[in-house]
Amino acid sequence: MSDRIESAPAEFTPSESDYVPEPHPEGMVERVSGEKRFLVIHGIWSQGASNNASAAAVRDTTLGDGTGRFPDYIRQSTGGHLRVVGDFVGDLDLGARPASCDHSDQLANARRLAQQAGYDYREYDYTFFAKPYSSACNWGGLAAMPGNWSIANGNGGSLSVWTHEFGHNLGFAHIRERIDCPMQDEVVDVDGCTSKGSGGDTGDTMGAGGTARYPTIYRSFHGWWNGQESVKITRTGTYQLRALGTSGVQELLLPVAGGDVSLEYRRHNPQYETRDPMYFEGISMRQPRVSGRVITNEIIDGSPHIAGLHKVLQLGRSAEFRASGLMVKTCALTESHAEVAVAFQGDPLPN
Repeated sequence: MSDRIESAPAEFTPSESDYVPEPHPEGMVERVSGEKRFLVIHGIWSQGASNNASAAAVRDTTLGDGTGRFPDYIRQSTGGHLRVVGDFVGDLDLGARPASCDHSDQLANARRLAQQAGYDYREYDYTFFAKPYSSACNWGGLAAMPGNWSIANGNGGSLSVWTHEFGHNLGFAHIRERIDCPMQDEVVDVDGCTSKGSGGDTGDTMGAGGTARYPTIYRSFHGWWNGQESVKITRTGTYQLRALGTSGVQELLLPVAGGDVSLEYRRHNPQYETRDPMYFEGISMRQPRVSGRVITNEIIDGSPHIAGLHKVLQLGRSAEFRASGLMVKTCALTESHAEVAVAFQGDPLPN
């Protein structure tokens, strides 16, 4: 193999092939919480033919203190219910750069070499492997879903690769969109939307969110709540929805055909929500699909009149779920909370 140093892409972009489905029992949700130990392995090819983030950058991103690092991201995304601790082994000589991309062999090799250095992966809950970049691998990151390992392909200093791939470890699939929704007189006809697979949710790292904190549907999936932060609504009325990451009710669940719709309100957080603040000026409507230990976020386009990634239900606009006899309207948006009007079975929307 040539010792030519390959150039890694400047930014991590999730691909449809960036996870490996692992067998899991249907109907079984294994909630992940508490303190979890991570073994972070950083490697180089022999003879210096490597293009990888530096060991210092990978260590700081994955196990460092303060905002913008993986432990703080997980703390904020789970309300402190999941805590990251771990060990790091850096500049591990992986041997000659392979011609092919066999992630299983490369991960096994890295784990074996880490064991020789005194770090036994079996004593940890998760393995993060920051490998040197290889164009033979058609992914920027790869993970078991659900599972206990994630791999970064030359970009282990990027926070978004770990938030996304660890999401797969937790059972979070790539998002789906419900788009092309008809809208008339400021009312979105949700039943008229079409569905497709895509990455168009700026509030979800499993979609187009970059390092956006995990949304409420994932917090409910793993039980990352303290009490009454998630509430199911069954009566017509006006309800307050607190901003994500604060205190009080942060998720409203509305019964519709095919399962509950989750309403979430989040404010732009420059630490982790790196998209334009306009994408968060409204209510996000998501319908989770759960299969065993895997959950898929299906975001409903509340702004079909705006092309691109804008999906929230903006101030003054409504969404109608005709088959379920449900109407939802965004009535007020403040720094701390939103007000949402809900009407069931033909009731008029509250003023």
